[in-house]
Amino acid sequence: MAQAKIINEDGEAVDKLAVVQNEAVDDLEGIRVIELVPGTSVRVLPPRMWRVSGLKGMRQADFDTWAKKCLASAEDYEIFTDVDPTLEEIEAFMKRLNEESGEGNRTTSSTLSRRSKSTRKR
Repeated sequence: MAQAKIINEDGEAVDKLAVVQNEAVDDLEGIRVIELVPGTSVRVLPPRMWRVSGLKGMRQADFDTWAKKCLASAEDYEIFTDVDPTLEEIEAFMKRLNEESGEGNRTTSSTLSRRSKSTRKR
């Protein structure tokens, strides 16, 4: 399976995962620094670069998988897991990300609203 390539500033095609894992991840176009909880921020890849498995994690409320696949680096993932945000904090984080990303409503998880509703049958 071929690795995804991106064009760096020198016009060279490089492995996207290697670039993302690099410390210079802030140089990638579209990276957003979003406050996770007050006083703690993480860098997030633009939604167009998210892996399908990351989206699937978000839709299934598996936010650890989402964070591992969609945050900009292992350092950001470590911050996410160390903070261990509540569902309410994740919902606010996703709202901020959606507002910052400018890429439509891709970052809004309908899972969050579904999980907060009563499951009692009427």
